[in-house]
Amino acid sequence: MQKYTKSREVLLVFLFFFILTTVFFRTIIFSKGIIVGHDWMLPYNSPQMERYIEHLFYTWTYDMNLFGVKNPFFVQMPFILLTKIFLVLGLNGELLSKTLLILVFTLSGLSMFLLLRYLRLNKTSSVLGGFILITMPVFFDYTVMGWLFVLFSIGVILPICLICFIKSIEENNTFYSMLAGLLFSIAILQSQSLVWYPMVFLALSISLIKDRTTFVRYFKSSVIVMVIALSLHASWIPNLFIYRDSGVINSDLALDSVSLGMRSRLSYVNILRGWGGLFNYHYEISYPKALMSISFLIPFLAFASIMIKIKNQVDIRFGMTILITYMFILYSISPQMMSKIPFSNIIRDTGRFTALTSFAFTVLASYFINFMFRIENKKYKILTWGLVALIIINATPFLNGELWGEPQRGYDVRLRNYVFPYDYTLAESFLYTKVTDSKVYYPPSGTNIGIIDKTPFFGDFREIKDPFRGYSPSPGTIYMYYSSMGKPSKIAALLDAIFDKKVDTASLKLLGLMNIESVILRDDIFYPENQAQNIKDLTKVGSEFDFVKFGSVKIFSNKNFLPHFYIPDDITYSPDDISTIPQILDLKSNSDRPGIFLGTEREDEVLSKTANVFIVKGSRVKTQTDINSSGEDTRTYEFQIPKDGEYEINTSIRSTFNLSGLKAINIKKIGTRGEKTFQTISINRGTSLKSENDKYIEWGKINLGQGKNLIVFPYSKKTNPQSEKDDNDLILLKNISPTDVYSSDMPEISFERINPTKYKVSISEATNPFVLVFSESYHEGWKIFLDNSVDRTTKMDRTYFNGEIGEGNHKTSFLDLNTFETWGQKPILDDSHRSINGYANSWIIDPNKLNGDRFQLVVEYLPQRNFILGLTFSVITFILYLIYICYFVVNKFYKTHSL
Repeated sequence: MQKYTKSREVLLVFLFFFILTTVFFRTIIFSKGIIVGHDWMLPYNSPQMERYIEHLFYTWTYDMNLFGVKNPFFVQMPFILLTKIFLVLGLNGELLSKTLLILVFTLSGLSMFLLLRYLRLNKTSSVLGGFILITMPVFFDYTVMGWLFVLFSIGVILPICLICFIKSIEENNTFYSMLAGLLFSIAILQSQSLVWYPMVFLALSISLIKDRTTFVRYFKSSVIVMVIALSLHASWIPNLFIYRDSGVINSDLALDSVSLGMRSRLSYVNILRGWGGLFNYHYEISYPKALMSISFLIPFLAFASIMIKIKNQVDIRFGMTILITYMFILYSISPQMMSKIPFSNIIRDTGRFTALTSFAFTVLASYFINFMFRIENKKYKILTWGLVALIIINATPFLNGELWGEPQRGYDVRLRNYVFPYDYTLAESFLYTKVTDSKVYYPPSGTNIGIIDKTPFFGDFREIKDPFRGYSPSPGTIYMYYSSMGKPSKIAALLDAIFDKKVDTASLKLLGLMNIESVILRDDIFYPENQAQNIKDLTKVGSEFDFVKFGSVKIFSNKNFLPHFYIPDDITYSPDDISTIPQILDLKSNSDRPGIFLGTEREDEVLSKTANVFIVKGSRVKTQTDINSSGEDTRTYEFQIPKDGEYEINTSIRSTFNLSGLKAINIKKIGTRGEKTFQTISINRGTSLKSENDKYIEWGKINLGQGKNLIVFPYSKKTNPQSEKDDNDLILLKNISPTDVYSSDMPEISFERINPTKYKVSISEATNPFVLVFSESYHEGWKIFLDNSVDRTTKMDRTYFNGEIGEGNHKTSFLDLNTFETWGQKPILDDSHRSINGYANSWIIDPNKLNGDRFQLVVEYLPQRNFILGLTFSVITFILYLIYICYFVVNKFYKTHSL
């Protein structure tokens, strides 16, 4: 009967919090459309759910980065399982978002109730404790932000985990330690739990360790919990340190502008009342000013609980007080100091720790409420119920529907519902029919969109997340802020600015260089003012684009698109940074398959033999007494030449230069830096100049030596009136007769994707060294292996450049018979692996060192191996865990029924 009563009690409390949650979100739950807030971006439909589940099992992801990035975590298994259930049942993202919201609030209230009951508080106090927790400011703000995984970790899992952890020590029972370890591993769904849970366990030590025996139990239980939790996450934790994921194990996030902004509302006063979390603005302006005097109610009750005496209860008050102290200590650490603490990126933002203080305030306040309820004095009873009334009044922002109300001012954000146009789904379906392994671009960059003519979704801080780009059939999202995935790449900034000017062939070639085959435009979303007209004019580019239309959605196919793998027909070397790529592409307008090496500092013989254009940035030398004794007006440049050879001079025409009518330039002095002998050479203008308006002028041939060189140009102040302002100019040096450059005969290649971390590439008719380009973000983990098996390349679904490049049938195979085919091999060509095109991978391949003119390569992302090994270890750990649990339950059942 007692067990039945307890079960009924739990059911009634569950129903209470379910109804309460429904009241909080009544309009959101019963309105049509997926829930949107600030960072909410859940899958919208079944294809997006499938893509979400599929790509979380790979260490190379396109989450927020269409160029690809290492996935540092594999922590979302609980949400994957929930999403899979909805997918199997045929339920959509709208129901998924609403179910997730209801479950987090309902189960958080219930879990806190169960913890407080375990601590031997009465039922009323325990229910009130659950109510206090889910009406804390952190629940308001993080719900609006869409950070439900934080609330799940702190509200749903932590209370149950503490029950198991405390029982394991009190009863000296390993079973509960293992349960706590499992719960901890689930809570790592929110990565900060890696820090939060050990902090909680450590804080509880002062309450749980009473003598040597309890110390041993505490230590044993802590070790078991940590071992179980970390073992179940062995798939990704080793890779963090092997490949040093900067967004996680570095210490610079504390100084990022977003992190500094998140700290702006923190203060000692706000910490005292449980306010001041990340973006706490939403709760602060929703809280009635008339009630401001009771905003300290919960912390007041919490601190009052420290002064009372309790009987017949499990006392963890000092442990909870330490949790609050943690917050004050963290806040006292300046961002500058935080950035010097190893691995502080895991801590990320100090404001996130308000989740822990909210938990601690709730537990402590519940102790005091329970104390008041135990007093039999009638006056105290009235006072106690008065406190209950104040607690309910303190929850006014929740009860009044402020979570989904109208934003009041500034960057205030509230929950809303949105139904995406069916045009988006039609366009998405079309993209699924495309067979290419390519990327798409959804301008503007970022993950948010503003909806024109819909006030709740238009304007600053009213935008919504765009799941159609976030879960696009082809990678389509590019983020512009620092996150656990790392800093935005420089190529992302270049892509973001592509529509800042009028779109021309060079712009489309730049998109092609990025492996972007399609550009998706939507008539109903807002574009930045400086890009809107250029985007609108995209249809006027003409034959460079084909496009299809689905209502408000236009899909443009870029004819300058370059396949995922290709061999450049024209290679440029420049010591400059990525910002010069558009200029280089403008210069190389006749090249179909350009390749651009940037910033290669060390001498590379193969690279210098393969490249046929060297772009040299010359710095003007202001002191010229050693080489210009005549006093003539000259401009002298110092520059690096990668190798001896014959070069042709190309000079850039600037608006401050007037070269019209100039037939020749007389290079007065040229030589190696430091030498005292110079030669005078006259170079005539070449015949390639088409008009006086050309951006570049080609001059004659000249021999230049490897290393630092000086070149002195005479100029007239009349023709160069602003020359004093030109401290740096580009001198473009073109190798026109490189006797040591290899033949331009192009090998034929074909490729197929096995999964996002593995590709097969077949090469044929290769006679000379060549550069193989792989248009994914450069990472040292990408390796090449020689495939000695028979040719398994499937039938080509698409060919490029008259059949020189073929693209096979792509698939996504996580495990098959060929998964381990390269595991016993050593990678090849590591010495020639370098970045190309400002972001991509390239290898310089000499067929004479391989299997002749025909061979197969496997391009593989090595961290995936560690992931598979770690996942196997985690699965074995989980199976052994289940065996132990089953043994424990059966053994306990046998002992109980044998008495």
